[in-house]
Amino acid sequence: EDDRIQIKKLEKGIYKLIILRARISDTGDISCTCVGQNETKASLLVNKAEAPVVDAGDQDANDGKVKAKAKVKPRLVRDNLRIATIKVGGTHSWSVDVIGEPITDKTWTQGASYITKAKEALITEEHERIKLTHSDYNTVFEIKDALRKDNCKYKVRAENCNGFDEEWVELVVLGRPARPEGPLEVSNITANGCKLRWKAPLDDGGMPILEYNIELLCPKTKKWIKKGNVPETSSHSSLMLMVLRRDKITSLG
Repeated sequence: EDDRIQIKKLEKGIYKLIILRARISDTGDISCTCVGQNETKASLLVNKAEAPVVDAGDQDANDGKVKAKAKVKPRLVRDNLRIATIKVGGTHSWSVDVIGEPITDKTWTQGASYITKAKEALITEEHERIKLTHSDYNTVFEIKDALRKDNCKYKVRAENCNGFDEEWVELVVLGRPARPEGPLEVSNITANGCKLRWKAPLDDGGMPILEYNIELLCPKTKKWIKKGNVPETSSHSSLMLMVLRRDKITSLG
C-alpha cells in the first residue's frame, strides 16, 4: 500500500525489495514467504541521519521562520538502468529515481551512433519519438516507434549545486541488416561457373550475420530465383566467396 516500497523482478525466481526515502519507522523485521515453501527473514535498521551543515547563506526566511536548505549530492538509483533489447517499431522506457537536495536538474543525452555517425547530443522536448518526464525525485525516458538509428547508449544525469551523478545505459534495436556492400566482383569465369565476391554490410541489423542468400535473375521471366546460401565465416569476415555450378543455371533454359 506504501508507494515508497517497491518489489521488482530481477530474473526468474529472484526479486528485489526497494524502500525509497527510508524512515525510522521502517526499522524492524522483513519476511518473505514463497507459497507452499519456506519463509526467510531479515532485519532492517534505519539510523537517524546527522543534521546537515548549514551556513548563513544557505537559509530561507518565509513568514518570519528560518528554514535550512539541505545539502545532498545527487545520486541516481541504478536498479532500472539495464541494457534493453527491442525490435524496430517497438517501445521502451527507463524510470530512474534520483536522490539529491536541492532538487536536481535532470537531462538525458543520446550517445554517438555507429550507424548514422551522428555525434553525442542532448535530448530535447522537440524529439519526435523520445519523451522525457521529470519530477522532483524521478526522471523517465520513453521511446516509441524505435528505429535502427536509435541503437546506441544513452546517458542520464542529475545535477545540483552540490555536484552531479550520471550513468550510461544501452538500447539495442534489432532490425533488418543493410544490403551487402559492393561492387559485386565476378571472377574465374569458366564453363562450370564463376566466383562471386562482396563485402559485408555496414549495418548487421543488431545481430551477427549467419549467412547470405544467392539469387539469379532469369533472363526470360526477369524474376530473381534463389540458388543457395553462403554461411558467414570468421575467415571471410569482410569478403565472401561463392561458386555457381553450371547445372544449376542451365536448368533455367
